[in-house]
Amino acid sequence: MKFFIAILFSFGQIFLSAQNYNACAQNATIHVVVLGSSTAAGAGPSSSDSAWVNRYRKHLQSLNPQNQVTNLAVGGYTTYHIMPDWFSVPSRPNRNTAKNISEAIRLGADAIIVNMPSNDASNGFGVTEQLSNFRTLKDAADSANILFWLCTTQPKNFSSAASKQIQIDVKDSILAHYGNYAIDFWNGIADSSNGIKTIFDSGDGTHLNDPAHRLLNKRVINELIPNHFSDTLNFPDFAIRLLSHGTKCGDSLEQLSAIVSNLGSPILFPITLNFEITNGGLSSTSTLILPNNLNSCESDTVPFTFNSYSGGNFKVLAYLDSIGPILNNDTSAQVNLVRIGKPSISANDQYYCPNDSVHLKAISTNGTLVWYDSLAGINPIHFGGNYSVLPVQSQTDYYAEAVKGPFYFKETADLTKSTNVNFNGQMFDIIANDTLVLDSLSVPINTVASQKVVAYYRYGSHKGSESTMADWIYWGIDSATISNPGDLANLNYHNLQVNPNDTFSVYLHLQNSGSSLSYQSSSSAVFSDSKLSMPSGSGISHTFGSIYHPRNFAGKVYYHYGFNPRGDCQSPRIKVSAIRNKAYLDLGSDTTIYGNDSLSLSASGFSNFLWSNGSSNSQITISKNTFGFGSHTIILTANDSIGCENKDSITVTVVSDIGLDLSQNTSLKISPNPSSGIIKIKGVNGPSTRIEVYSQLGVLVYKNRDFNSEIDLSHLPRGNYHIVVVHGGTRRVEKIILK
Repeated sequence: MKFFIAILFSFGQIFLSAQNYNACAQNATIHVVVLGSSTAAGAGPSSSDSAWVNRYRKHLQSLNPQNQVTNLAVGGYTTYHIMPDWFSVPSRPNRNTAKNISEAIRLGADAIIVNMPSNDASNGFGVTEQLSNFRTLKDAADSANILFWLCTTQPKNFSSAASKQIQIDVKDSILAHYGNYAIDFWNGIADSSNGIKTIFDSGDGTHLNDPAHRLLNKRVINELIPNHFSDTLNFPDFAIRLLSHGTKCGDSLEQLSAIVSNLGSPILFPITLNFEITNGGLSSTSTLILPNNLNSCESDTVPFTFNSYSGGNFKVLAYLDSIGPILNNDTSAQVNLVRIGKPSISANDQYYCPNDSVHLKAISTNGTLVWYDSLAGINPIHFGGNYSVLPVQSQTDYYAEAVKGPFYFKETADLTKSTNVNFNGQMFDIIANDTLVLDSLSVPINTVASQKVVAYYRYGSHKGSESTMADWIYWGIDSATISNPGDLANLNYHNLQVNPNDTFSVYLHLQNSGSSLSYQSSSSAVFSDSKLSMPSGSGISHTFGSIYHPRNFAGKVYYHYGFNPRGDCQSPRIKVSAIRNKAYLDLGSDTTIYGNDSLSLSASGFSNFLWSNGSSNSQITISKNTFGFGSHTIILTANDSIGCENKDSITVTVVSDIGLDLSQNTSLKISPNPSSGIIKIKGVNGPSTRIEVYSQLGVLVYKNRDFNSEIDLSHLPRGNYHIVVVHGGTRRVEKIILK
């Protein structure tokens, strides 16, 4: 199915989404031609992309890339300028046969929208006169079997009450006479005095700004023009569209949606939808059976996922098979997706020795490592694969991710618009609101051929230096091949930085004096956003010659700014822990042994032993034969499993053999301990009890065979002693401290 729509512009309503279009309309190919004056031509918005005609073109092409919108509007035009070729009235403007309704018909328009905001009233053309012209325009469209929509007039801050009343009366008449084919560009935009609401005024009281054009676009969309061109066949006729929901990074479960539409009679047989994915010479195919209930002009959305995590150039082909009649037309669709892939990352926890630093390490084969101190942190603490830290806790957690892409934000100032001047030289200013780095330019060139573009720059406005070459710095020269007049040439010179509130000016001219750039002669503002603004520039004759102002740059400025630690794509953020080694060398508590006993000391799980007696064996034995009587402090230094040095000591006292019996008398109590000298012994008494006290060296320093309930050791030096209680054939040894 093929349709062609022409639009003639004038100037809200609730916005209707693409869900209000039926499947047949979404798959029909239509062409829209636009006739009108300054509003339709794009006057008022900050950029051409914001103009409602271009917004509407983008909308229609989102439904079907083959849809077209041709804009024939010219600023300053009245209804007389767009009348048919045969029309002529004395003392009125003459029609332009290249921009009128006859030209729209010659283009094969499927629909026409007329937008004449206020120029007729400004020229004193009354209500009857305008309505007569509108009727002639509609009759011309009807005779060519073209659908016709008419926009109402739009409010304007007229100083003349008569002109304002004409506007109101024409608006009311259009709404009354054209009904469903009238588009309201008045209500909601006009204020209580029938002027332009401040929020919609571009600043001159005549033209509308970006929000207003957004509203106008919604009202045109609300007309659902493609639905007027729905058609069905007497057999099932299928179409497929593929929509990608992924990003340039890729995903292990990247999702596509296949919208399968039936443009003909209801489906009476099973349908198989196939998805074929090709990447780098490898391909795979998946299938899904559609239900048998897809009626005429209905669509079904089928989700499909595939793995693009590692990146690549993916060709996704969706096509239909059937066991019923042969399907006709549009039974396949293809999209090509470029994915740079998620970066890889791996890491292990690292153990560290007490008081030492730890060397964390993460690995990525295709990204830059960035470290954070928390899972949701936004400020990096380190860059690179190796990160050395000195944790203060037994375990400290860090987080690493791999990043692809530059560590800054990339942006484009898009000033592309229709051009009306072809000349060999332009100067323009860039005013920075932030620190910016200019990367490259795209510039429209009118002359078809291989061209060399010469660039100069200066810090400061170009104004006042247009003809003074000494004020400029040579930036460079770049080449471009132009196939069609007005093609954008991508120009790369070395990067330059512009600081906040600085003005940076550019001068471009073609090396060939007979060639020409393209730009726009207009007094309206050019561009402004949060990062930069670009006021009207100047045309300059080749080279540094005559000045023509104002002239607006109609290309693109590519720049970057700020710090973006997440780049273009990121891996998952993983935890990497610095863990203090918990190995503990323990030789046990201080102890006493007797002359006929021995004690073995060792430490399992350690290596590189060094004992204080010089031994490097894993075990040593303490006895009177190896160390002699007395107290001995033994020190061991050894390494744990990760090489950390550990140290511990034990004091072993070797005393003379006093025949200690291990039997215990649980009622025996010796107190206090420590003591100042007087020690009470309870639980044993009588002539069969003997008390002996030995020094640390095993020397007998006190002996008492018959005692009552206490002994007096206050005459002995302060220190550690062993008291032996002998009673009824048993012995008990306790360590006491005299303080």
